[in-house]
Amino acid sequence: LIIGIVVLLVTFVNYGMSLLYPEPEYADFCGSEQYEVAAPEITTPEACLEAGGQWQHNGVKPRAVVEQPAETSTVSGYCDADYYCRAEYEAARDLHDRNGLIIMLIVGLVISVLGFMRRKRDVIATSFAISGIIVIIAGLIRFWNNADDWAQFVLLGALLAAFVYLALSQKDE
Repeated sequence: LIIGIVVLLVTFVNYGMSLLYPEPEYADFCGSEQYEVAAPEITTPEACLEAGGQWQHNGVKPRAVVEQPAETSTVSGYCDADYYCRAEYEAARDLHDRNGLIIMLIVGLVISVLGFMRRKRDVIATSFAISGIIVIIAGLIRFWNNADDWAQFVLLGALLAAFVYLALSQKDE
């Protein structure tokens, strides 16, 4: 029974997170035309900028770019047509991930507190305490990439302090 409640509660929270706070979609920032290879006539940085892209000088082309015959090609570099929209998408995704981490930590902590503070030690108390910890771990795994080192350190310290406090406040029964 405890395992069932834990699995359902954690799944419910994760599904609710995906439903109520969806991730930004790449297509919302870079429409389907951005998936196409830049037109072959875009062979200069100026033409690329006019088309809304960013010229890449390193000469390493994405796989989808068709090579021009070596005897006719004097182009060094390629037009990265979705450079600017991809940067906007990545900024929105980073903000989403930071907010998602904070939301999951708060929700997990609230669920755990509800379990720890329940006077009666029963299936519900145990299930909520374990579920809250798993929700916190899931949030850390899911959104941890975008937090900087100090934010990670402070978040982990605050969570540790909260759980130590909850453990110390427990009455022996």
